[in-house]
Amino acid sequence: MKKIFLVTSGRDALNILIRVHALKQIDSIFIFCLKPKKYQYLLQTYIKLIGIYTKRHELLNSLKENIILVEKHLETFNFYNQHKQKSTRDLSKESAEFL
Repeated sequence: MKKIFLVTSGRDALNILIRVHALKQIDSIFIFCLKPKKYQYLLQTYIKLIGIYTKRHELLNSLKENIILVEKHLETFNFYNQHKQKSTRDLSKESAEFL
């Protein structure tokens, strides 16, 4: 499943958060605006909201960090699934040999 990192303005943040926060495809949401204090309360309500940024380089750094975290999480999940599937196959093979 693809993951979406959403960047929105402060002015549109509440409207967008209400509509997309529950979507599974949305991994992280970032607000880019000039008045961060005005939207701080949203951080308490919306768990996918990572932060509110006024500087472009801070937003980009946060995006990069979150992308790396998601990639690591997906790698771990894929490794677990491969290991689990292999274990199941090995058990099936051993079961057939036993019979």
